[in-house]
Amino acid sequence: MKTLASLALKFRVPSRPEQVRAVPAPRQLERCRFVRRNCADLVRPTVAFVMMLAIVQIAAAEDAQLPFSLTLQPAFTIPNAPPLQSYAHAHADVDGLKWLLVSGRHSGLHDFVEPRPDRLVNDYNVSGDNGHLWVVDIAKKQVWRRPLDCLTHIRTDPLRASSCLSCQVDDRLYVIGGYGESPGADTTGNMLTFDTLTVFDVADTIRAVIDGGRITGYVRQTSDPALRVTGGGLLPLGASLYMVFGQRFDGLYSPAIRDSERIFYQQYTRQVRRVTVTDAPMLSVKVESFPNFEIGNPRPNDPTDPYRRRDLNVAPAISPQGKFRIAAYGGVFRPGTFEGFLEPVYIDEIKQFPFEYQGAQFPYDSFSPGVDRAAQQLLSQYDCAYLCLHDGKSGSMFTTFFGGISSLHYDRQTDKLVKDKVVPNPQGGQPFQDGLPFIKTVSLLRVDKSAKTEGFILPDDLPGYLGAEAAMLVDPAVPHYKNGVLRLDQITKPTVVGYIFGGIESSGPYTTGPEKGGNTAIGTIGSDQFIPILLTPKPSKVRRMPAPPADP
Repeated sequence: MKTLASLALKFRVPSRPEQVRAVPAPRQLERCRFVRRNCADLVRPTVAFVMMLAIVQIAAAEDAQLPFSLTLQPAFTIPNAPPLQSYAHAHADVDGLKWLLVSGRHSGLHDFVEPRPDRLVNDYNVSGDNGHLWVVDIAKKQVWRRPLDCLTHIRTDPLRASSCLSCQVDDRLYVIGGYGESPGADTTGNMLTFDTLTVFDVADTIRAVIDGGRITGYVRQTSDPALRVTGGGLLPLGASLYMVFGQRFDGLYSPAIRDSERIFYQQYTRQVRRVTVTDAPMLSVKVESFPNFEIGNPRPNDPTDPYRRRDLNVAPAISPQGKFRIAAYGGVFRPGTFEGFLEPVYIDEIKQFPFEYQGAQFPYDSFSPGVDRAAQQLLSQYDCAYLCLHDGKSGSMFTTFFGGISSLHYDRQTDKLVKDKVVPNPQGGQPFQDGLPFIKTVSLLRVDKSAKTEGFILPDDLPGYLGAEAAMLVDPAVPHYKNGVLRLDQITKPTVVGYIFGGIESSGPYTTGPEKGGNTAIGTIGSDQFIPILLTPKPSKVRRMPAPPADP
């Protein structure tokens, strides 16, 4: 599954009304792809998607040059390190660089099994949840762990959740929300999106895990209804933390069995929420929501709404004006489709302007500069490992996406982008392919000082179908801005800038096929691989991003 890697859960639940019932799916699968007879509009791209792709300049792919190269070095594993995806992470220098890994799952993508009339099936199997605090020293190849049960003073079920929102600021790790089991909850299957914020003192927690000492003094927790989010992103900007998009998902992740019973409740936030944290004398939060719909929610399923997205990459960036910003890339689903969002959303500040909907005026807060409709992120729309670089000399911002799950995929033999057609199961079960494959491709977006965006394909592919719900563990010794973006112009020699760790590993682009009658033919697992990323500060050739297919 990202950090936060596929519920989101990386839930493969197509966009539906805000309160929905899961659709029966009579066959086992690793990703939730819904029955064609119930979602006929999902088997072909929408007109809006075709028009959106058409605005991208039609041009043959060609060589281009970047001022650096990224090389994927051979992957390795560390004895006793867990397979882990959709987790939170933080680092500290405790007798050398060490990483604290929290929450997430050890397994691959969730199941989705045939429903039985006599019982509900929880296809999000909680046996795969991570029940430990992990510490990893990559250089020394050492691993330590402590069970969450050692945290007797807080709720530990939120720390077993998947797709939490998390980030590190100085020596604090902030973990918000996430989806998982909460014993005694009044939701179906006791499954819900948590409303908690947990704060870790990173260095002290790492020492306590290693030494076996008390951890309780280094971990604090509070709650607020507005923190009930999963599948979004969390980053600092100014003095506050910003929760970017995502959803609330409560109830059992299972096919509906009885039409009269609501199996789950789903609501996209469609918001950025500003979280101001007070950590003394007690932990507390103040949450402000933008857009702020003061009169209901006027456009809950508007297909043009650019904020209705989840399971996306939320990354730090430097604006063309040299200021810190938050960038939201990709995410799913465009209403009524299996398609991801292609236009980035940039958040430099919050602005307010009047919004008119169906003839009525509503107060509506938004972001500046907001949606960049001239830019297109054509690969890796699902949450995946990413790397952010800024060149202070040219003013260009570079964001690299490593594999994951994508609305399009790149065919190196033909040098073209491909949009897979949905292949339905003739027996009425899940589609044999849903048009959202796992990919190996590494791609990059460059935003220059004039705010022009270009896409590129890097020479190296990942060593497998990896990247989804993985994270980039960036070496803090590499020169960087305070928001975490690496300073390319200060990297003067070949440098391993970080490691892709964990995520979901698939044996192929799709997990089902006609050769198995629609049953799961290609499985997924949680990855325990570390992939070093070597940056060399010399010009290199890459391929320009090809034009998308005219008729996907």
